Amino acid sequence: MDEHGTDPLADEDVVRVLDADGRPLPDATVPDLSDDRFRAIYRDLVVTRRFDERAVSLQRQGRIGTYAPCAGQEGSAVGSTHALADRDLISYQYREHGAIVARDLLTEYLPYWMGHEVGTELIAAGNVFPLNIGIGAHLPHAVGAAWAFDYRG
Repeated sequence: MDEHGTDPLADEDVVRVLDADGRPLPDATVPDLSDDRFRAIYRDLVVTRRFDERAVSLQRQGRIGTYAPCAGQEGSAVGSTHALADRDLISYQYREHGAIVARDLLTEYLPYWMGHEVGTELIAAGNVFPLNIGIGAHLPHAVGAAWAFDYRG
């Protein structure tokens, strides 16, 4: 409930699978994932949020440069990355830090935010393309790479 006593998730367009206590609803479709996989996803969500909080703090102290926070958007990056195979490539945008966390590349990624371009080079080992700051700027890169991979068979 929000401060007005209404349920923000009461909208008929919102799909809920958990009740207020985190238990699956009777009619919910729960993915067939092991408990270990659910814990790994949850861990990545928590680490992404913590990294984001720390990075925002460092940016506001002037210890790192421009940083785009991802608070509230962790699920989309973490969830979609967990749906990929390790060999699948990721072309992401500036608020999708959860993809880096899910690929276990946070240590390699941090130098980028500290002003060292090597940070984008190091994440390539995890099949992650360099970060794009411009909105939608990663899409032409992803399409070009897909065409190149298709061309090469």
